[in-house]
Amino acid sequence: MSASIDPEGGEVTATVYGEGKAWNVVMGQDGKIARKAEIPRFPGWPVTGNWTENDSGLKYYDIVLGEGPTPPSSASTVKVHYTGYLTNGHKFDSSVDKGAPFTFPLNGVIAGWTEGVGSMTVGSKRKLVIPYSRAYGVHGRPPIPPKATLIFDVELLEIIG
Repeated sequence: MSASIDPEGGEVTATVYGEGKAWNVVMGQDGKIARKAEIPRFPGWPVTGNWTENDSGLKYYDIVLGEGPTPPSSASTVKVHYTGYLTNGHKFDSSVDKGAPFTFPLNGVIAGWTEGVGSMTVGSKRKLVIPYSRAYGVHGRPPIPPKATLIFDVELLEIIG
C-alpha cells in the first residue's frame, strides 16, 4: 500500500490491493471513504489497457507479444522467468531473483499457470492475475495464504518438448 496526505484538504489518498484488484481510495477528514476507483495497477511490471478474462476467472495482460510458437499441448515442458506476488504487493517467489529460469511441464503446476502460460508464444511477457480457485484454493500453501489471488509476471523463454 502507498499513501499520501493533503495537509490543506485533509484528505488521505491510498493505493490499496485487495480482491485481485488495485484501488485508489480517498478518505476525508472524518475517516470515511470519500471516493474510490479501481485502477489497473498491480505489483511488478506496469500494465496499460484492458485485461483479457477467461471463463475460469483468470485475467491477464499481454505486456510483450512474442513471435515464437505456442506450446502444442498441456503436456508440453516450458522454460520461463517469473515473479509472483500477493495482491498486497508482497513478492513471494521469483526465478529472476534466483538467477535461474524455471522449467516445468504445463500440466504439473497450478491450473492458472497451465491456462495462462499455455496460451503464450515464445518471447511473450504476460501478467497473470489468478483467482484462488485456479491457484492454491481455500487452504493455500505456505507462504500462500488461503483464498489468495496471485499475480505473476511471466516471460516464456522456450518450449523444451
